[in-house]
Formats: sequence, C-alpha cells, structure tokens
Amino acid sequence: MHQLVQKILQIEEEISLPRYNREDQIEPFLKWLKEKGIEINNLEIKKFGELGLGLCAVKDLAQSDQLIVVPENAMISENTARNSYLGSLIKRDPILQHMGNISLSLHVLGEYANSQSTWQPYLRILPLSYDTTLYFTPEQVHGLKGSPAL
Repeated sequence: MHQLVQKILQIEEEISLPRYNREDQIEPFLKWLKEKGIEINNLEIKKFGELGLGLCAVKDLAQSDQLIVVPENAMISENTARNSYLGSLIKRDPILQHMGNISLSLHVLGEYANSQSTWQPYLRILPLSYDTTLYFTPEQVHGLKGSPAL
C-alpha cells in the first residue's frame, strides 16, 4: 500500500491547483457563512500556532449547546455533485453511481478549480493537506502494532 501511495504522491506533484493563504480567507468565509444562513454560536476561528486555523470556544460550553447549524442548501454533497455538470457523467458511469465518495471528490476538485464557484470561500479556507494513516511510512504503521489504530 505504501508503494502505491508514494506513486500517487509523485503524480500529484505534477498537478498545480491554486493555493490560498488561509488567514486571508477568514473574512470572505465568515461573509459566506452569513449568506448561506450558517449559524456559528460561541465559536471563533483562531490560529493555533503551527497547527494552523481551528475553532475556539469564546465561553464555557454546556453539553447541550448547539454550536454550528448548517442548512442542507449550504452543504456540498453527493446530491450537489449529481445536480452539477458531473450529473450526466455520474448517470453513465457505474463507479460514480456506486461510489459516492468518488463523485463527491471530483465535484469538490471541480468547484475548487472554478474561480466562479459559490463554494470558493469555504474551499479556500480548508487546509492544503492533512495527515492520515494512509500516508504513514511502514515504520510508523509498525509503531501502531497492538493499538486499535492499527
């Protein structure tokens, strides 16, 4: 698996997508949230040093506090993928029909590359990369031996 992931990472190096400074995207993102009717309660976006941006509570929270409310029309989903320019391809392709994660991934990439996309304020504030166990070296995976994470 590690060798396949390394090959994919090499291929990805040749792909050039636009890059944005996440901190510069905070204000457009907050404006987009309001336009979409997304409610953010008692949270603020904050920089956490090398970890980057995250959400921080602005007061002590109760277990029952509703922190984020996202209406369905503000979500990018398999349904929005089917209703997009990908719809006719999804109808014809058996892989896209049965693997919604693939059609959703293509949809997100297409919207990210489209500077006119209504999703831009959301997509531009996302991290450029993230770590998962998929990217672990064989030595790192071996270090998980005996744990539920393995």
